Amino acid sequence: MGPQASTTAIPRRFGSALAAAALSMLAGCGEDGRGTGGAGRSPDGRPDPSSATNAATAPAARGDRSLFDYAQQRRVPLESLSSTVERPVTVREVRYESPRGGRVSATMATPRSGGTDVAVILLHGMPLDRSDMREPAIVYACAGATTLAIDAPYVRAGTGSIKLTRADRTEQIQLITDLRRGIDLLAQHGAAHVSLVGLSYGAAMGALLAGVDERVGSAALLVGDGGLVAHLTDQDGVPDGPLSTVPKSQADAWLEAMRPVEPLLYVGDSEAELLFLNGRHDTLVDPADAEQLHAAAGADAQVRWYDTGHDLTAEAIRYQFEWVGEKAGLDAERLTECVDDLGHLDQMP
Repeated sequence: MGPQASTTAIPRRFGSALAAAALSMLAGCGEDGRGTGGAGRSPDGRPDPSSATNAATAPAARGDRSLFDYAQQRRVPLESLSSTVERPVTVREVRYESPRGGRVSATMATPRSGGTDVAVILLHGMPLDRSDMREPAIVYACAGATTLAIDAPYVRAGTGSIKLTRADRTEQIQLITDLRRGIDLLAQHGAAHVSLVGLSYGAAMGALLAGVDERVGSAALLVGDGGLVAHLTDQDGVPDGPLSTVPKSQADAWLEAMRPVEPLLYVGDSEAELLFLNGRHDTLVDPADAEQLHAAAGADAQVRWYDTGHDLTAEAIRYQFEWVGEKAGLDAERLTECVDDLGHLDQMP
């Protein structure tokens, strides 16, 4: 793969991110659906002060939040493309202007019976799109939240996910500003509390958003690591996976461009309540990389390790709904009914 190489080709699967070759970060579950651990702990739940640190991404300094500044608008115009009714929820396919150009494609769901002042923004894995988050968006809307699931810029561009060029930095910055404008849009609909749910790549980018935008009140981050740099380098900071296959000059230029926007540098600034779910035996997201993200988030973050690899189970998915619902103030009984009726937990890997 030379300097002008196109994207890495990866198979598509629910909740996957750059399957065997690059980003893939979905969650696992323990035997009883309960995990252990906290920030700075090893996958068996014990403190692990000697765990390896990825030299390419060690957060010696905080990130520059101004990289993600955008021009706020008093009101965000919303273009509605279609609308369907799915039992207690109205689901609309919409678009709004991106602060960095073009239009953000999104799915917006609202409860037909009247909502609350709670909003949930959802971000998919890579190389997937917003349809991957449709079911959880509907469950949260059923429980009273206004939900917004957007497409990452690479989806809208149709150019593939990772390019291993400076375009990856441009798209990552655009994604965060798109999400921030999405929060503006949710505020127009009365949102006082914004929760975030991120899967895989969406979990890493959710950690970045939570560190950049103080309006994120809580975030459930399912099987994420510290970002693209952490994922594509080994514990010594040496290019790994697809990044190891390109010329050294290209890899060096990519790392120089991507390090300043790595989520690891920002998550520690977040004032949101954070939940991390990871699998002890995940072969696609190195537990050591996940640990590093947990440690960067700080001791107040909740961490749950599960005795599986890369797949979510019904118990883990249910815990995510319960945790977000509690932090956002959704009615617990109503949320449970919505999860039971609409969650299809046995069908969500």
